[in-house]
Amino acid sequence: MKSFLKLCLTLCCCGLFFCAWINPCAAQGKAGKYGFGIKDTVDPEEAFTVIGRYWFSDRLALDGNFGFRYIDVNDDKANDYKRFLFGIGLNQYLLGPQKFNPFVGLDFLVRADDLRKGETDTTSELDGKFGGEYFLAERFSLSAEALLKLRFGDEDEFGTGGRLGMIFYLN
Repeated sequence: MKSFLKLCLTLCCCGLFFCAWINPCAAQGKAGKYGFGIKDTVDPEEAFTVIGRYWFSDRLALDGNFGFRYIDVNDDKANDYKRFLFGIGLNQYLLGPQKFNPFVGLDFLVRADDLRKGETDTTSELDGKFGGEYFLAERFSLSAEALLKLRFGDEDEFGTGGRLGMIFYLN
């Protein structure tokens, strides 16, 4: 638990440091823009995710998520399974249009594990996130997120995680 608190404190300090030193982006506001991208987690058993993003305003964006991962269980093909992920999330950006923009957000995800033919295990997940998006160009950005995860279904679980991603904006 102490290492988790140190991680949270470090992320908050880094976020405040970057907020103090960023330069405004030359691009105009983000309202009405949309894009597509990918995100992957640092956990090898979590799903690789394709996202679609729509900006409601310069500081609020909606994400749609679809993920997939094939889980190989110790070279035992009989126990291998596929994991699918569907979800929706909101990102509240802490600053207006900037080159680097930190955000907080919430994702609601449904995870379905196809264990065997005709047998599926479904769980729901609520992810609180803190991260940042860095615009390399007006239409291309890189992002990183720290996650607090709450899974509920057959068993309730609490955990942490992270995601790295890139997004290409179409307009």
